Amino acid sequence: MLLLGYFGNSQNPDLKRTFNWDFGYNVSFSYLSGVLSSSNNTAINAEEGCASISDTCGNLLFYTDGDSVWNSLNNVILNGTGIGGCFSSTQAAIIVPLPLNDSLFYIFTTDCGENNGLYGLEYSVVNINGDFGNGEVITKNNLLHSPISEKLSVVRTFDGTGFWILSHELNTGAYYCFLLTSSGINLTPVISNQIVKGPMFADGYMTLNSNGTMVSSAFHLSNIYRIDTLEICKFNDTTGVVYQCISIPMDTLDELYGTCFSRDGNKLYVTSYNVNTTFINKIFQFDLSYFNSDSIINSKKIIIASNNHWFYGCQLNPFGEMLFAQESIFSNDSMSSIAFPDSSLGSINFSLSSVFLNGGRNSTGVPNFVSSFLQYDSNISFCTTDIGEINNTFQVLCYPNPVSSKLNFDVLCNQKEKFPLKVEIFDLFGYLQIEYNLTENENHILLNLEKLLNGTYLFKVTNSSNQKFEVYKIIKT
Repeated sequence: MLLLGYFGNSQNPDLKRTFNWDFGYNVSFSYLSGVLSSSNNTAINAEEGCASISDTCGNLLFYTDGDSVWNSLNNVILNGTGIGGCFSSTQAAIIVPLPLNDSLFYIFTTDCGENNGLYGLEYSVVNINGDFGNGEVITKNNLLHSPISEKLSVVRTFDGTGFWILSHELNTGAYYCFLLTSSGINLTPVISNQIVKGPMFADGYMTLNSNGTMVSSAFHLSNIYRIDTLEICKFNDTTGVVYQCISIPMDTLDELYGTCFSRDGNKLYVTSYNVNTTFINKIFQFDLSYFNSDSIINSKKIIIASNNHWFYGCQLNPFGEMLFAQESIFSNDSMSSIAFPDSSLGSINFSLSSVFLNGGRNSTGVPNFVSSFLQYDSNISFCTTDIGEINNTFQVLCYPNPVSSKLNFDVLCNQKEKFPLKVEIFDLFGYLQIEYNLTENENHILLNLEKLLNGTYLFKVTNSSNQKFEVYKIIKT
């Protein structure tokens, strides 16, 4: 396969809104350089749910644990405490930009099961230009519905003019969906009554796929049999209706928690955990290519079963890889990953405890993003940053891909490009493996990758002024 394209041109502009993750106990991820950079330079200490938001150039704006709001300098913004999300809610918060407005952002929050969800689904509004550019919460704790479970997911409307805010009523089968447009939030919900009904615990993820066509919910039921249930439904991103649900009973000892769709929406990943180490903790894969009950149930595969690790929330990163929050009997300083979640089980490249947190620690949650922000789009250009507009002035060809030994690298530049070009290959942990400086007289090089271990690598090309870069994914076999 010939790899031809640009990192910036293979994504929708909102994908860069997911470039910064602040979560867990002092965990900060940044993908702004084109590879993962992990540190503990964050104020967050989130037991479960949290959310981050960046601008469309990938610069961090602010983040929240559902109770406090911090800006990019890690300072609590004006009026930025007590915004209504519970510290132990699975999906305590999500941040949504107000359409056609570059200053206002809505934070939607959920209460937790400890309060029986009585504080409900609420929203607060942040003006990022308030307080002389430090950010300000201008209204908070506006109730939309109560009682609510800890489930919260958001997707763009079909026409792209607004967002659907999806939640689930506690102890019933009712999904409550609210519409956010440039005019603000519509207080009249779209209500869809579906299969799984109470009594239930409030926890467990609910996730919309990036295309806005399906939603999955992990229900931790509190009936006498303790049979947890996975519900997979279709979603209408024009009307906000949840419909045609499939209910999948899981093993009685599996406390379902995390759900996450692959980028193409054809695979669903689900985590289960148990606090007793004698029980097995699992990650499942379901194939949704054929949307019928028998097909989905029969497609269930176990990726890992462990009594040493507990798997919780999961989320796609900007490269389409999937990361899993986890705890273990050994340490809480790493996450597990799947390199190719769109693939069938034998090709996903699951790696246990492969992403290190560099001073931070895992909790059960990962940042909650608008699912549409992670959608693939082949028609997008770079945005303007503080270093001037980045234009794609060089085109790169890398082949073959996958590659077993020798990688061909061709570059076509215009006369304005600044040489030399720095060619770097990083592993998924952000460690540099190969570096090469391409001179003005070179337009083809052959890189020897034989010494690299099999796996996924990121191929980065930067001009001499460090103002323009392209990033590509390559697979070493």
